[in-house]
Amino acid sequence: MLTTIKGKLTLLLAVVILGFGILGYEMIKLSHDGKMAATRVMTIAEIDSSLAQCMMELRGYQLLGKPERLKGFEDNYQIAIKSIDSLVPILLSKVNQDKIASIKQGAEAWYKLNIPRLEILKKYGTKTNESSFAQEHKAEYETLATLTKESASTFDKVMNETDALKESVKKINFEIINTNETIGEIVLGIV
Repeated sequence: MLTTIKGKLTLLLAVVILGFGILGYEMIKLSHDGKMAATRVMTIAEIDSSLAQCMMELRGYQLLGKPERLKGFEDNYQIAIKSIDSLVPILLSKVNQDKIASIKQGAEAWYKLNIPRLEILKKYGTKTNESSFAQEHKAEYETLATLTKESASTFDKVMNETDALKESVKKINFEIINTNETIGEIVLGIV
């Protein structure tokens, strides 16, 4: 077959077609991996943002006593939990699954910890910010102070876990993209 010019041209055409097919596949794979990397990072950023917004809404409610802050707190919490749940099918490694479970448990614990805090805030409103509150309602003041401190500690732990997951995912995603780039360059060099 390679003895004739027609045979050699046919082989060359097959190699070129195969090369372009492989390049096309690599482009599609690189594009898909890039899209998934962006999705993962954006979802983690949404968790980060929603939890931070929850904390701001909670603090806003404590300072201002406006009911719309409670709605914002609830809405952002639901967004954060939904985003955490959406990571489960796209981050498949055991390490990441464990981190996701830990973040979700921490967020739920933080939310539950704030329920009694909110009850005190609903009952007394902005009076909790007045200096006389500590003297007039000593037990509630101490409970509120303890819950606020525990809430801040739990929240910081959840945010640190989210940051660790973000860094881990970022590192793995860049490794995948760099590997795909190297494979693409090798295939291009061969073609």
